[in-house]
Amino acid sequence: MRRLEALAALSAIAIENSRLHSSHAEALVQLRSAHEELQDKLSALDRSSALQALRRLAEAAGETGRGVTVGVYLTSPRAAAASARLLTHAQVAWLEVRVLQAMMFGLPARQLLTQQPLDEYLRRGLLSTDPRRAIDPSADSLLATVASSAAGQPGCPVGLRLSGAVAEDLAASLYGHGFRRFAVDSHEIQPLVLALGRAALSS
Repeated sequence: MRRLEALAALSAIAIENSRLHSSHAEALVQLRSAHEELQDKLSALDRSSALQALRRLAEAAGETGRGVTVGVYLTSPRAAAASARLLTHAQVAWLEVRVLQAMMFGLPARQLLTQQPLDEYLRRGLLSTDPRRAIDPSADSLLATVASSAAGQPGCPVGLRLSGAVAEDLAASLYGHGFRRFAVDSHEIQPLVLALGRAALSS
């Protein structure tokens, strides 16, 4: 309902601008502002409602012998913060660590897979943590929230997606939060297993 109302508002703005012969630039600014307001209003409650609807469809499919698993992919700070509610309506969940860290730093996620400009940012002291090798405190609290949500929903396994090279300190930190399910590139399986083994021995 809220989405329909927002779309109606966008249409009204477009019609009004056309009627008043406003400039294209002014119309674009107003439409963009309305669109940003719409995005801000898409709260975790909206996502939870969508998951509930998917869950009902999955249960209906299961009754016909064609079971469907409904999962959630957490890729933003808002989703991580609302994970307790989202996991209630999911059967499996994955969190993209690289994307989450990039959003906390305000960087494109692809830059966390490269040397530059991250090395330059670190050299100049613009970043407090190398997100390729460790978890920044700002993201650490969100990971703790997801871990707590996972503990409260044992029927919904939660896994972490680690893109690129797996750093031992990063893996150990995630292990310390209680995460035991990971997805990595095939050539990073052995480094991950070694890092998790060392973390388990030191814990």
